[in-house]
Amino acid sequence: MSGVMTTKQVLSRARNGHHLVHVYQDDEALAEIICHYITDQLDPSEAIVIIATQAHTQAIRSRLLNQGIDVAQMESCGQLSILDASELLARFMVNGKPDEVLFTEIMKGILGRLLAVHRSVRAYGEMVDLLWQDQQKEAAVLLEQYWNTLLKKYSFSLLCAYQLDNLDAANYSGAIECVCKTHTHFLPAQDVHQLEKAVADASKCVMGVNLSSMYKCISTLVDPSTAMPPSQASLLYLSKTMPGEMNAILHQVRSNLKG
Repeated sequence: MSGVMTTKQVLSRARNGHHLVHVYQDDEALAEIICHYITDQLDPSEAIVIIATQAHTQAIRSRLLNQGIDVAQMESCGQLSILDASELLARFMVNGKPDEVLFTEIMKGILGRLLAVHRSVRAYGEMVDLLWQDQQKEAAVLLEQYWNTLLKKYSFSLLCAYQLDNLDAANYSGAIECVCKTHTHFLPAQDVHQLEKAVADASKCVMGVNLSSMYKCISTLVDPSTAMPPSQASLLYLSKTMPGEMNAILHQVRSNLKG
């Protein structure tokens, strides 16, 4: 398990073209992840764009200030752009769906302005989660696809966030797999090493088999286009092959993590 990368290590290795998704339940933990992604090893040749709700924007600003980062200076020099997710989303929604032409035009303007003076951009966005939480899941998937088109044309990486419980059995009936399909990396809500151990212990308790020795093999059976911790890949695989045992394992995993 020691060789498995943590969420922060994966974020530190994000490169242009990467489209990462982090599922979360805790706003404070989310702000920590976002701030790590946008500031870790940041240099003057990189720009940042944050598209978030007002509540999350306030939390991000507060955490950055506590880290000694001069947010106002970064904004004034054009290295940091912070945009309201709801307001931006409204600009390209047409008849309940994101309009690709409008979205592309708007984002080309934002990214183009930043890339005119910076080598690359680190982008964080949660417009897709606004759609998802509003039960507009097809619209959210469309927007993710539009983002992927832009990722092929411009020098930036993108982190998305969904308020989604990856330990809820109901989310394995399609939600988690749906989110994975449009992203290069899936980052669970839990500390990765704790999740690895909790799944291994739960599988031994429920099935009599410690899955940790089979993590690597099982993880190759899940969609290889989306990187994720082996334990998370194993949960996805079990949800398709052994749903009854999977539900019991998830219950035990939650109990193990609380303990």
